[in-house]
Amino acid sequence: MKEERVPNIFVGPGDRLLFRKVLDQVFLCERDSGRRFSSFMHRSKAKQIIEAIETDCILRAFGGHADCEQVQIAVSTYHLEDADFEIVPMEIKFEHAVQHRHILGSLIAMGIERDNFGDILVFERKAIVFVKEKISNYILHCLLQIKNVSVTVEIADTEYLEIPLSMHADVNITVDDNILSNIVAGSFNLSKSAAKKLIESKKIGIDWEICTKPAATVNQGNTVTVRGYGRAYINEILPKNEDDKIVINIHRLS
Repeated sequence: MKEERVPNIFVGPGDRLLFRKVLDQVFLCERDSGRRFSSFMHRSKAKQIIEAIETDCILRAFGGHADCEQVQIAVSTYHLEDADFEIVPMEIKFEHAVQHRHILGSLIAMGIERDNFGDILVFERKAIVFVKEKISNYILHCLLQIKNVSVTVEIADTEYLEIPLSMHADVNITVDDNILSNIVAGSFNLSKSAAKKLIESKKIGIDWEICTKPAATVNQGNTVTVRGYGRAYINEILPKNEDDKIVINIHRLS
């Protein structure tokens, strides 16, 4: 491929650097064949990068599980299966509740950069973190506590890796209109002001594209992602009822 300029869609210095790093991997893959993997990034950013690069190499994004938010981009000269990605699911078990932010903070405190691990899925007595293979042994042997809670760490068996049904729920929410702020507030039991703040802080996406407009329309079939809370898939939007309200059926993953 020819040397490419950074597309105008990548305006921030961080985004431009990220694009350049993936582009460098494409150049190396074209020269040496084989496969290479990027750091973790938001799914929407990976989609933009893949669409912006013209190459004969195969570019594919995956983060360790279905419907992941944080992914790596694989650059290869042949098709890669999910198992070919150098991603390790680490299972962290604890007796007392810890939250997403506590796990994130503990990993950062260990000197691990954020782009070296992907999604953090928190359950009642355990969490699963998807990490680059090169840091898995470090986490396995050195992560002993999270927020003063003792933890044990092991590598999860990918063959039997499933998200518990308790994380899934089909619920109906009633809103005035099918705009983003209403959907976020109703889906995750937030106030409208809190939902609006999250949106304006670039923490919410529609189909993995960051959206900063509280009044943006959400349609049937869209997926709304809320950083730190989960995802809501819009199953069905019913017509307005006699109270001039809309009932929306969502599939929530939290």
